[in-house]
Amino acid sequence: MRLKRLIFKGFGPYSDEQSITFPTNSKKVIINGTNGAGKSFLLDTVPAALFKTVPNREGSFYDQFHGNDALVDLTFEYAGHEYRIRRLINAVSRTQKCYLLRDGETLTEGKGKEFEEQVAQLGLDRNTFLAAVYQTQTGKGSAMSMDTNDRIQLLSAILNLLDFDEKHEKSIKAVREQKRLIDELNTRRQTLVETLSNVDALNQDLAATQEKLKALSETEKALDLEYEQAVQSVANAQANAGNLADIKREIKNLEAEINADKETAENREIRIKNNQELVVDRADEIREAVKNTELRREMAATAQKIIAENRQKVDEWEAGHRQRVVTKTQEWEGFIARRKVLEDERAAQDKNLAGFKNDKISATNDLARIKKATEILSRVPCSGMDIEKQCELLKQAHAEAARIPDVEEDLKRAEENIPKLESIIQNVMTQIIVIDSSVNQAKADLEALQKKQAPPQFSEAIKEYTEGIAASEDLIKQWESLVKLAPQLEGAEQRVADLQAELKVISERSVRNNQALTEKKAKLEQAADVENTITSAEVKKQEVNRKRQETEGRINTENHRLGLITHQILKAEETKVAIDSIEVDLLKAGNHLAELELLREALGPKGAKNLKIDAAGKAITERANRLIRVALGPQFSLVINTLKELKTKDENGELEVRETLDFKVIDNETGEEKFMENLSGGEKAMVGLVFSLSLAIEQAESTNADYKTLILDEPSAGLSEENSIRYLEMLDVALAETGLEQIFIISHMPAMKSLCDSVINVTKASDGESAQVEVLN
Repeated sequence: MRLKRLIFKGFGPYSDEQSITFPTNSKKVIINGTNGAGKSFLLDTVPAALFKTVPNREGSFYDQFHGNDALVDLTFEYAGHEYRIRRLINAVSRTQKCYLLRDGETLTEGKGKEFEEQVAQLGLDRNTFLAAVYQTQTGKGSAMSMDTNDRIQLLSAILNLLDFDEKHEKSIKAVREQKRLIDELNTRRQTLVETLSNVDALNQDLAATQEKLKALSETEKALDLEYEQAVQSVANAQANAGNLADIKREIKNLEAEINADKETAENREIRIKNNQELVVDRADEIREAVKNTELRREMAATAQKIIAENRQKVDEWEAGHRQRVVTKTQEWEGFIARRKVLEDERAAQDKNLAGFKNDKISATNDLARIKKATEILSRVPCSGMDIEKQCELLKQAHAEAARIPDVEEDLKRAEENIPKLESIIQNVMTQIIVIDSSVNQAKADLEALQKKQAPPQFSEAIKEYTEGIAASEDLIKQWESLVKLAPQLEGAEQRVADLQAELKVISERSVRNNQALTEKKAKLEQAADVENTITSAEVKKQEVNRKRQETEGRINTENHRLGLITHQILKAEETKVAIDSIEVDLLKAGNHLAELELLREALGPKGAKNLKIDAAGKAITERANRLIRVALGPQFSLVINTLKELKTKDENGELEVRETLDFKVIDNETGEEKFMENLSGGEKAMVGLVFSLSLAIEQAESTNADYKTLILDEPSAGLSEENSIRYLEMLDVALAETGLEQIFIISHMPAMKSLCDSVINVTKASDGESAQVEVLN
C-alpha cells in the first residue's frame, strides 16, 4: 500500500476541504506543526477511510466529524492497482455512503456492508493494519511498555496466530466429543449384546406357536363344514315357507295405505270445516266489510290531517317560545356584563381615591415637618449675613422652606380630588343598585318563560284524534281480513261439495283395505310354524358362525404372535450385524481420537504455534540488532525470549515452559544484561523504538496485505536531536532492507525536518476558522 492522494473535510479541526497529493519520490515525509494543530487528525484520515475507525480518539466514529457534508477521500496503490475510497459523511444524521473504485471502475455503490466485504476481499484487516502501519498507535504505547500477555497478543497478531488458540480450543472440544462418541458406541454395543441372550427362548416360543396354529387350523376346517350345513338348513326351511315374505310385504303396504287414507280424510274434514266456518257461514259479513273498508280509510286520513295541523301549531308556539327565552337570556346576560363594567370602574376609582388620600396624608405630614424644621429661621437675628452660609442647620432650614409651596400644592390637589372621586364612586354604586334590580327582574322573567307550557287545547286535540285513529285502524284490520276472503266466497260451497265427495271415496277405499288386511293376517298366522323352523335354523347358523369367528380371531392372534417372534429373531440377527458394525466404528473412532489428540498437542503451547513464535523471535532479534547498531553503535545487542522455564515439571518429568515475549538488552562490553531502568533516557527511548519498529516491519512482511507504508506518531518524543538523526538513519536501513516505500513521521524536531524528503505543514485553526495543510517538497 502506497498513499497517493488525500481529500478530507469536516474532520476534527479541519472545517474546510483539504487536498494533499503525496510526493511520489519521497520516502520519508515529516508532518510538522504546533501542538494541537491537527497533525494526528491528518494521519487518522487513513484508517477512517479504510476501516471507519479513528484510533485513540474518545467517542464514536461520527463524533470526530461535524456538519452534514463531511468527507474522507483516499487514493492509494495496492497489489498493482490504484484504489480510491470515498466516504461521504453526515455527522448530524450519523449516516454515510461508502464508495470503492479500482483503476477508475466503481466496485461499490455506497452501501456499507458491500464496501466492507470488498475491503476484506483485498486482504485489508483493521487490526493487522493498526499493528503494521500505525506502529505507535496500539492503544497501550510502545511494545516495551506493554505487559507480557499484551506482547504475546501483539506478536500473535503479527504472525497471524490469533486463530491458533481458537483452533486449539476446537481440537480440545473435538477430542471431548470423540470420547463421548466412543462411550456412546460402547454403551450401544453392551445393550445389543444383552439382547442376544433371549434368542433360544424365542425359538422355543416360535415352535409352540406353530403347533397351536396347526391345531386351530383343524378346528377352523371342522367349523366351516358345520357352518355350510347350517346354511343349507336355513335355505330348506325358507323354501318350505313359500310366499311368507310376500304376505308380510302386502300386509305392510296395506297398513301404509290405510294410514295414508286416514291422514287424507282428516285433511279433507279440516278443509271442509274451514271453508264452511270461515267463508260460507260469514258470506254476509264479508260483503258488508268490502263495502265499508274505504269509508273507514277516509275517516282515518281526515283524523290524521287534523292531528298534523294541531302538531304544527304546537311546533310554531314552541319555536316562538324558544326565541323569547333566547331574547330574555341575552337581556339578562347584558345586564350582567354592564354590572361587571361598573364593578371594574368602581374598583379603579377606589384605587385612585386611596392614592389621593395617601397623598393628602403624606403632604400634611411633610408640611408639619417642614414648618417645624424652619422655626429656626424666625429665631436667628442675623438673617442675610455670612453666618447663614456657614451654618449647615440654617442651610437645611432654607432648603426645607423652599419646598413649602410644592407641598401645599400637592395637599390642595389631593383635597380637591378626594370629594370628586367620592361623588363618582357614589354615582357608580347607584348604577350598580339599579342594574342589580334589572338583573333580578330579567332572571325572574327568564325562569317564568322556561316553565311556561304550550296551550293545553292543542295536546288534548292531538290525543283525542290519535286514540280515534288507533281504534279505527283496529276496525280496518278486521275488515281487511274479511275482504281477503271475498275472492273465495263464490266457489266456497262448490269446494265443500267436492271435498265431501273425495271424503266418501277415501272412506270406501279404507273399508276395502281393512277387509284385505284381515285376510292377509289370517294367512300369516297359518304360516307361523314354518317361520319358527326358519328361526331355529338361523339361530344355529349364527352360533356356528360365532365359533368360526372366535377361532379365526385366535388364529389371527397366534399369527400376530408368530410374526412378532419371527421379527424378534430377525432383529437378533440384525443385532449381531449391528454389533460387528459398532466394533468397526469403535476401531475407527479410536484411531480418529488418537489423531485428534495428536492435533491438540500440535496446536497447544508446545506445538506449532510455539515453534513459529520461536522462529519469529529469532528473525525479529536479528533485525533489531541490525537497527540498534545503526542507532546506538556496537555497545548493545538485543534479545527476545519467547519461552520461559517454570519450576514445575510435566507428566514426563520435564520442566514445563510457558509462552512469553521478554525483551532484554545485553551490554556487549561486559556481556551482562542491562536493565531498562539503568539505561539513559535516550538509550531507553531508542531501544523501545527499535523493538517497536522491528515488530512493525515483521508485521508488514508477515501479513498477506501489500503494506508499503509506515505511519509514526511522535516516535522521537523522548530522543535528543542527535538520537533523532540516528533514528532517521535507522529508518533508512529499514527502508533499504524491507519492502517499505513510505514513512510518515509526526515530529517537532528541526533536525528531522531537514533530513526528510518532504514536509507536510499543518497550520493550527484560529477562532472560527479551519486548520490548513500544505505540502512542501
